[in-house]
Amino acid sequence: MLANYQKQLVALFTFAILLSTATTVLPYLVCSFAALRLHRSSRRRWRAIAQVAVALAAAAFSAWCLISTGAESLAWG
Repeated sequence: MLANYQKQLVALFTFAILLSTATTVLPYLVCSFAALRLHRSSRRRWRAIAQVAVALAAAAFSAWCLISTGAESLAWG
């Protein structure tokens, strides 16, 4: 009985962590897309390339985090 209760508690805790991760990472994904949209070319070519690279890396990482949380936590979030 105790082992069954603990398994359910662990599953609930895991779901809560995945849900909080999904709701936290979503604004980061939106902000990285906004950074790409608002990107302005600067005089220094390397700076513009660095800004786009950082925004793309942030978007890729945020998307990876969202995908790895799973469909159920994304549906609830």
